[in-house]
Amino acid sequence: MTKRIEELLESLPKRPEEDSLLKFLDAAFNHLGDKDYREMIQTAVPGMEEGSYGVRVPELRTLTKKLVNAYKDQFEILRSLIEPIWSQPTREHKQVALFISFYGKIPADEGWELALRLIPDIQNWEVCDQLCLSLTTPALAQDPRLFDTLEEWVGSASYWRRRVALVTAAILRKPIFPAKEAAALDQRVLQMCLGLLDDPEPYVAKAVDWTIREILKRRYDMARVWMFTRLQEDLSRTARSTLRKASAKLTDTDRRYFLEQFKLIR
Repeated sequence: MTKRIEELLESLPKRPEEDSLLKFLDAAFNHLGDKDYREMIQTAVPGMEEGSYGVRVPELRTLTKKLVNAYKDQFEILRSLIEPIWSQPTREHKQVALFISFYGKIPADEGWELALRLIPDIQNWEVCDQLCLSLTTPALAQDPRLFDTLEEWVGSASYWRRRVALVTAAILRKPIFPAKEAAALDQRVLQMCLGLLDDPEPYVAKAVDWTIREILKRRYDMARVWMFTRLQEDLSRTARSTLRKASAKLTDTDRRYFLEQFKLIR
C-alpha cells in the first residue's frame, strides 16, 4: 500500500493549488479504488456518494498524512482547500478533507467552526463519524464549553446532528481537562442518551447504544447505576431494544440480572 502511494506522490503538484490538487486526488483515487470494495460499502453505507471510487480508509489516511507532510511548509494554502475538496461528489474527497484537518492539527475553534459548516452536507454514517473523529471530538477535548452545543443538538430536527452530538461525546476518551471535569461530562453524556432513548431514527438509536457501551468501558460504575435506574421506568420498545444491546458491555453477573429484570418489567 505505502509503495503504491509513494509512487503516486511523485506526480504531486509542487504547490497545493485547487485545480491541480483536485486532479491529483482524482487520479490517486482512481488508481487506489477497488470495484469490489466499492460495491460492498455501497451496501454497508446507505447514502454513500454515487461517484465514489472504493478506496479503503487506511489508504486514504496514509495518502493524506503524506500529503500534509509534503505541504507542511505550505499548510496554510492546503488548509484553505479543505472545503473545496469536501465539496467534491465522492466519499474519498470528503474523507481526505477531514483527514487534512486532523493530521494538520488545525486549532480547536477553527475545527469546530468548520464542522458547523460541513454538518449540513452529511449524507451517511461513515462521513458523519469521520467528521466527529477529525473535528468535533478534538475540539471538545480542548474546550469542554462546547458540550453545551452538543446538548442542544439532542433536540435537533436533523438526525445527523443528533448523531454527531452522541458520537462526539462517545469517543471523548482522552480530554486534556481534569479527571473530575471529564467524569461530570460523562454524566451529562448519559443524560443525552436518556433524552434519545426513544429516538425512532435507527442511526441515532445505534449511536445511543454505542455511547452507553463507551461509558461502560471507561466509567463502569457510573454507567451501571444509570442503566439499572432505567429498570424502574416505563420504557418504550425502542428504549428496551437499545438498552438490551448496550447491556453486552455489563459484567456477566450484571447483564444476567439486568436481562432478567427486563423480562419481568414489560
